[in-house]
Amino acid sequence: MAIGKLLFILSYLCVGIWGIFLLPFKNTALLSKDLEASKTPTALAQSRPSKWVYRLIILLGCVAFTIIPWHFVLLSLALSFFASRLCSPLYRHQMGFGVFLGLIMSSFIPWWMHNDVNRLKLDLVQSLIPISISGLFLYLYSKQFLAKVSSASWRIPLYMGFGLAVVFLTFTAGLSLHTQSINQWHHWGAYIGPAQLIAQGVIPFNEIPLQYGLGPTLLISAGCQWDCWNSLYWISGGFTITMTLLLAYIALVLNSQKNFLREFFVLAIVLLTCIIWTALPMALESVTSMPSTSGMRFFPGVLMAALLMRVVNQQQSGLNTSSAPYGWQYLPQNILWVLSFYYSPEAGIQTSVLWFGYCLLMQIRNADLPIRSILLVCLRLLPIFSAGLIIFSAGFLLAWGQWPNVPGYLTYILHPPGPLPVNQNGCIWFAVMVLILFFIWSKKSKLALQQPLEFSLWIIFLLCYANFTYFLGRSADNNILNLLPYFAVLLIGLESQFTQGMSKTIAGILLASIFAWLPIMGWGNYWRAIQAGDFFSLSPATLTQTYNRTNPISENYFRNQQEFADRKELGSAVMLIRNQYHEPLEIVDRFNLLEASSSDSAWDGLHGPANFFYVPSILRQQYLENVQQRFKRPGWILINANMKEAKEYLDDYRAVYREDIKLNFGTYQAIRFVPTP
Repeated sequence: MAIGKLLFILSYLCVGIWGIFLLPFKNTALLSKDLEASKTPTALAQSRPSKWVYRLIILLGCVAFTIIPWHFVLLSLALSFFASRLCSPLYRHQMGFGVFLGLIMSSFIPWWMHNDVNRLKLDLVQSLIPISISGLFLYLYSKQFLAKVSSASWRIPLYMGFGLAVVFLTFTAGLSLHTQSINQWHHWGAYIGPAQLIAQGVIPFNEIPLQYGLGPTLLISAGCQWDCWNSLYWISGGFTITMTLLLAYIALVLNSQKNFLREFFVLAIVLLTCIIWTALPMALESVTSMPSTSGMRFFPGVLMAALLMRVVNQQQSGLNTSSAPYGWQYLPQNILWVLSFYYSPEAGIQTSVLWFGYCLLMQIRNADLPIRSILLVCLRLLPIFSAGLIIFSAGFLLAWGQWPNVPGYLTYILHPPGPLPVNQNGCIWFAVMVLILFFIWSKKSKLALQQPLEFSLWIIFLLCYANFTYFLGRSADNNILNLLPYFAVLLIGLESQFTQGMSKTIAGILLASIFAWLPIMGWGNYWRAIQAGDFFSLSPATLTQTYNRTNPISENYFRNQQEFADRKELGSAVMLIRNQYHEPLEIVDRFNLLEASSSDSAWDGLHGPANFFYVPSILRQQYLENVQQRFKRPGWILINANMKEAKEYLDDYRAVYREDIKLNFGTYQAIRFVPTP
């Protein structure tokens, strides 16, 4: 591991120690000083920032000229000056500096606009558009427009319109017909490969690992009796819609201003971050294209946050919070916490951060000493977790006749797919700025997490922290955009808590950036789908028919002449094997695609190839051996001989199977493997 990545992980752990352990103790210590003053909700007032803050921003502005186009920086300065002139003299400097810093930080979001030397590349118009939109949004978001309209007259149509938009924009399978949808083909195959093995009787964890967890894999495998690809489409879409609605509920609770325009913007922010920003902005596809970036992955943590916020909002009615985690009122949280470990290891981590943090704060309020509080919470949660583990293990034994294998459960935790270094000029700075705003809020807040809004804001911070493990394992810039829904909801709460000043302005500009950078996204795919009349296609059947190398339409998904030639060679090989030998096959190349043909049954433990390249060879051989013993089937490997991992991958098969027939198809080799006695 590189030293930079190691320091990044250590920094992440320090933030967790502060947010989960130190911050609750600090805020509860303030409680004894003036409890009664905290019983009426008030916005968080700001003191004037220190002079070093202004100096730091000026220095940042000078540095920005080296990595951000000069016209973007100058336009940011112009908007900052104009906004400060419209502000009251008391907050004029804070407004100006806040707008400038917010715009600079927001410029790190469009990572796809960076050039080959990692510098933001924008022309004058591309700079003018986001800055203009940011200024307009900041003005409208801070005003009380339409505040006198009766709530009954606008809330129902607003909420219904939001719900319909979420459903229609989620189930846009036809959109992917008009993209180079290698991404969707690859990501769907990574889910469906293990699900097909489970559907055919392979024991999860004991015989193969599950990259995305037992919950999603079992759900998809249950649908394999109809069609695995269709079942993934509906399951992924259903999870994404439900998670988006939960985040909308959370955002509306955190929003302190209840007027039409404000709630319209809040719902629009949730819609855009959950449906548009998570769908690869450089070449927009359907949000279901990559199930691992939305509801299928993050739903358990969001549900835990919503359940905890519901409990927090009931505190004013006299709910006994000191009984956590025991008590019937906490039964849903305990059930979700235990089930999340069965859903996936990542979901278990996410819900544990939230549930442990909440229980610890409740224990701290009993005036226990810090170490004693932590130990008591661990001791109270341990029997609940142990009972859940026993029940799960017993159920696993009844279902598959074996006890679950712990190393198999942890395979992808120990060997994360595609680890990457952190881009020092990338989206990470947006996340850092949100963290800084939360830190400022925590330092200036004197209400000791007593009010429901403040308590809820802390819970959403824990949600952001827990979900950030996704970026920690694979630090691609776009993974920050996949986490944008949770950061955006936290920003909505922070902006509501701050009064006029620099922090409120920065939070508003960061929220504005969600709208401001929309025009430079890859909307061409949307226009092509709309013109073809396929945009609102609610069935993936046509889409998955193209996920077959023998289908000429699949040529639309490849980019250059070599890829076209490879597809034709593969098509010839696939047709020969199917027609002459009637046996299943795996295709192994840099795309890691799984054929969406129902005629091919899984025959080996590395079905499909996308899940196993980052797993050590000795483990891959063990999975091959396990499935060989279960199926005893021969099969074919179609592999690109020029791929650097080709030899290592074939060596795994040769260690378990006997090589029988070898055929050449251009750059691809077709090899038949048969089980050893």
